[in-house]
Amino acid sequence: MSTEYELQAKYSDAVQIYLAAKQAEAAAKKEKVEKWTVERKTQDGTKEYYLAWAEINKAAMTFTEKVEQRYTAAYTIHSLYADCMKYMHGADSKEAQIAQHRAELAHTREFVYSDSSPYWIKWYKLCSKVWWVYYEFRAEGYDKVAAELIGQGKRFGII
Repeated sequence: MSTEYELQAKYSDAVQIYLAAKQAEAAAKKEKVEKWTVERKTQDGTKEYYLAWAEINKAAMTFTEKVEQRYTAAYTIHSLYADCMKYMHGADSKEAQIAQHRAELAHTREFVYSDSSPYWIKWYKLCSKVWWVYYEFRAEGYDKVAAELIGQGKRFGII
């Protein structure tokens, strides 16, 4: 088992990773908002319109990945904190049990909030990717292929 100093060093490193993930998430959210601003300046049905929507969905996918990274970093922090509590107070202590429970709860975070609704992260990334490709096809004039893609997405329950 690690020493208290090693555990605290790992915990400090995990906190730094979490803070970096939080900043990356904020930057991705800002980019997503900027893409919406660009879309509002385009005319419906034009190539620029479809490319703007492709970029919106690409940014949404990136944002979701950053949220997922932050959740992973949060789990690491809680897991290391639980290890510290076990080391300091013993594995059967109330402090260690509470910390372990918190780590387990952090591990179950699989949802992202977008447009004020919760979505399962894996589904939201896949859905964003489908729409991203759809709008790329529309921008290039492949309307039939785009319609087929959406039909397949609906058949499989992605969109």
